[in-house]
Amino acid sequence: MVSTYSHFQEVSGGVEEEGVERQRNIATIRGSEGTYTIVYGIHIPKGTNLENLPPDIDGICLERGEGPYPLTHEEVQRYFAVANQKEVVKYAASRQIPIIAADCSLSSSPGLHLELFETPLELIAAISLFPGWEELGRGLSGRLSRRDFLKLLASLAGAFYLSLPSFSISGRLASTVTGVGEKQTARLSKIVQRLHPEYMVFTLGVRNTVLAQKMHFLVSQGNFKHLAATLGTQHTMIEDALLASEEKRLEFLSRLKPFLPRLVVADTFYKIIEYRIENGRWRVA
Repeated sequence: MVSTYSHFQEVSGGVEEEGVERQRNIATIRGSEGTYTIVYGIHIPKGTNLENLPPDIDGICLERGEGPYPLTHEEVQRYFAVANQKEVVKYAASRQIPIIAADCSLSSSPGLHLELFETPLELIAAISLFPGWEELGRGLSGRLSRRDFLKLLASLAGAFYLSLPSFSISGRLASTVTGVGEKQTARLSKIVQRLHPEYMVFTLGVRNTVLAQKMHFLVSQGNFKHLAATLGTQHTMIEDALLASEEKRLEFLSRLKPFLPRLVVADTFYKIIEYRIENGRWRVA
C-alpha cells in the first residue's frame, strides 16, 4: 500500500515539472483532454493570487475536506460565506463561473482515528537520532572512533530523512504567508511526498486522487474545458494525480478499498454538485 504513489510518478518520467506551469502559488496542468489549474493557499487570507488565474477558466472546484455537500439554500449560502472561500466565491460570481463541489470529505466518525494510520514522523525522527547521542558526546570531546562516527552519521541521516515532511510543511506554509519561494517549496513538497509515499496517504492521498478523477471526468465529458481547484498548500501531489492515467488513479483507490467506508463521507466520494449564481444568489444547478 505504501507504494501506491509510485504509479503517479511514472507519468512524468522522472522529470519533476514536466507538464506543469507555475506562477507563484498557481500551477497549470495541460492534459490530453483539457486543462487544470490548481490555486494553493486557500487557507491563507488574501494569499490566493486570483488576479493571475488564466482567463479561460470555466469552473472552480472549492476545497471541502469535511462534512456532506451543501444542498439547501441556507447550507449553500453558509458554505460560500466561509472566510477562506469568500475571495474565490466573489471572483467566480463576478465572472459567472460555476463553482463545483468535488473534493472528498473525510469521515469524522468516533471510531476513526486517522492519526493511527498516518506515520508520526517527528517522533520516529527523534527516536532515530537518540542512538547517536552518545557518539555525539564523544565527538565533542574529541574521542570519536571511525565506527562511532559512522553510527552517528547514520543516525543523523535517518533523522533527517524521517523529518523531511515536517521541514516541507513548515517551508510551504512560510512561503505562502510571505509570498516568497512558492514555486520552490511546491517542488520540494512534491519531492518529499514522493520520498515518503506513506505520508498522509489516507488523507491527502485519497482526497487528491478522488478530486483529480472527478475533474478528469468533468473535462472528458465535455462539460468544462479548463477547470480550477482551490486547495491548501500541502495538496501538491494532485498534480501527479491529474497527469496520471485514469487507470492508475482507480488502481490507487482500489488498493485502499477496505478502508474507504470508514475514511470518507460516502456521498462526497461519488457525487459532484455544481452551483451557479442566479439573481445574486448561489444555487444548486
